[in-house]
Amino acid sequence: TNLEEAQKYYSNSNQTINFNDFTGQLLYENGSFVPKASEISIGEYDEEGAYQENETLAPAFRVDLLKDENGEPSDELYTFWKNLLIDQEGQTTLSNANNFVDYFRGIYLKTETAVGFEDGQMLMLDFANKGANITVYSSYLYNTADDGTEDIRQKEFKMNLSGNKINVIENNLGTTLVDGDEVNGDELIYLKGMEGSMGIVKLFGNLDEVTHSNEALDNFRETFGTPAAPKRLINEANLVVYVDQDMIIDGEPDRLMLYDLKNNIPVIDYYADPTVNTNSPLYSRIIHSKILQREEVEDANGYKKGIKYKFRITEHLNNILLRDSTNYNLGLVVTTNVNSIDPLDLYGTIPNDENPKPVGIPLGAFLSPRGTVLYGSNPNVPEEKRIKLEIFYSEPEN
Repeated sequence: TNLEEAQKYYSNSNQTINFNDFTGQLLYENGSFVPKASEISIGEYDEEGAYQENETLAPAFRVDLLKDENGEPSDELYTFWKNLLIDQEGQTTLSNANNFVDYFRGIYLKTETAVGFEDGQMLMLDFANKGANITVYSSYLYNTADDGTEDIRQKEFKMNLSGNKINVIENNLGTTLVDGDEVNGDELIYLKGMEGSMGIVKLFGNLDEVTHSNEALDNFRETFGTPAAPKRLINEANLVVYVDQDMIIDGEPDRLMLYDLKNNIPVIDYYADPTVNTNSPLYSRIIHSKILQREEVEDANGYKKGIKYKFRITEHLNNILLRDSTNYNLGLVVTTNVNSIDPLDLYGTIPNDENPKPVGIPLGAFLSPRGTVLYGSNPNVPEEKRIKLEIFYSEPEN
């Protein structure tokens, strides 16, 4: 209902729909494309053979859609674009934006493993960027004077790629995940971006089903927050999680994100962190969320394995202790960008009275193709590797 408003739609219909049945003219094919992070220089050589740079472009994928895979002009592609656009002059298909969108439904991007590139390539497509478009260049004759002389003029027609999008990503996990142990905690926590997996952290365990109390949380408040307890000031509190190095070959993420599952927002320490870096997200919010600590020495494969992640949650604990805030469960996810915190609703989660909002994940987690395996809190995990809550406090002398 209410189809006139923009809404999210989730489906697993790609299991039954063959999208190849809906493809049209092949516009471009490249079996050896490798993305590069270097900028693109546009220029020319002068009479003396020296290169003169005229323009520098940001790294991007740019291709002439009138040429074949060998870079030669293609009559087939020319005819396609001519029929699609130029020959529609005067037709209703070009009379307004709605008609054109209905006429030209979009493009289909498909990737396959190429010979010699079995390890694959991963890149994120920024369709919202103003440079993401299909540009059509056309020329026409224009009468410039009463004597009938004509000039050739050029026009550009840009079709931005910022409209509705659909993806049919299928993320096949190599490990079968089982339901978590809510009583003893899990031995391992599997984190994976995109259509992957996340961890849930309960700082003080579960409520007693009979008394509806939490002994660990009550003890924490009695130790730090009651008039009868010695005066203690929490100077710093950290959540530390360790990487299971035996499960990871390479490629684990440098950053993780900890967030409030109830409200789908980061913990308060995230917002209190002044080290915001929009240009280099890897180094953003590094007081609250440390970059993965790695081994100093490379392994036999030349890789420095990850050791642990650390989150400062001092203000989060102070809120629970001093301001009687609710001890909500915390979500733990991988992320490509700790600045990307807009929540995305998870498919299959249903709001209820206890949780009015759909369970969500930060945008940075959805964009990340990486994953890692962490040690949990189960008693079978060696004590030095278990996820732990560190509290550093001072006790003034009377």
